[in-house]
Amino acid sequence: MKLKVISLTIKKIFYALLGVFSPRSGLVPAAIELNRAIAEAKAKYTKTGHRYFCIWDITNRHLVTLTYDGYKGRIDSYQHMRHRGAFPPTDRGAFKDSAFYYSASKNGAPEMTREEIHNKLQLLRHRYYSKRK
Repeated sequence: MKLKVISLTIKKIFYALLGVFSPRSGLVPAAIELNRAIAEAKAKYTKTGHRYFCIWDITNRHLVTLTYDGYKGRIDSYQHMRHRGAFPPTDRGAFKDSAFYYSASKNGAPEMTREEIHNKLQLLRHRYYSKRK
């Protein structure tokens, strides 16, 4: 009797872990993609000091790290990419709201909090990586 109860418990634990790592849940691929984009945004912020945003690129189907300002000669500028037709026009507030992460700014505005990052991870998981749409 005890062996049957233990085997049922192990089976439940196995299926719970399988649910997290299955491609249908999308949690692991979304977390990997978001962590990659956050690391890239932090590296660019420490290099230039400008605020960087992680935005979903529909054509390439991954997160890209862009700054909103239009610096000349910069491929990672939203204004530069928008003029080439990669993104629709939007204002700074809507751009910040649609971002999955944003770094601190040189003017002293803080970066995204952990709770906001967690909420954006769930949004990224459900919107782009879950196959149960």
